[in-house]
Amino acid sequence: MKIEEMSFEEAYSKLEETSTKLEKGNLSLEESLALYEEGVALSKRCEELLEKAELRVTQLTPGQPAEPEEVTELEDDDFI
Repeated sequence: MKIEEMSFEEAYSKLEETSTKLEKGNLSLEESLALYEEGVALSKRCEELLEKAELRVTQLTPGQPAEPEEVTELEDDDFI
């Protein structure tokens, strides 16, 4: 199956597989490069699908800000 035809779940699963193979090592330079290139393409596919999903959610929630609000971290002394 072509990467551009994969669902998010398929692309993400394949990306995890690819990452695991690269982390294990035991590959030739050419094999590593091929897997890296595949991983980049899979990552881009996942990002594309997530952006489309975000757009759909934004369109379904009119009046909501397009950008998420900035979240500040709480310090331990904020709870005292």
